[in-house]
Amino acid sequence: MDTNATPPTGRRRRRHPARRARRLTGTASVIGLFGLTGYLAATAGSSGVSTAAASVEATTTAATTAATTAATTATTATAAKAATTTNTTSHGS
Repeated sequence: MDTNATPPTGRRRRRHPARRARRLTGTASVIGLFGLTGYLAATAGSSGVSTAAASVEATTTAATTAATTAATTATTATAAKAATTTNTTSHGS
């Protein structure tokens, strides 16, 4: 029996074929994100309205519309209920 036996040298394990493609896609995604963020930051001031003011205005408009719709629906439902209500007086108790 040989005490100085070396393990057999095997072939080197191959890397996954999509590894390079994943790295390239990730890098392109990050670069695109920074590019888009930079573009939006550069053009945000040119519209004349700040983003916060536009957001508050949109929220106020949506809340007013929701309140008006709820009031109209409640009034319509009450009117419809009054028109179709019949006399349901209990006799005997």
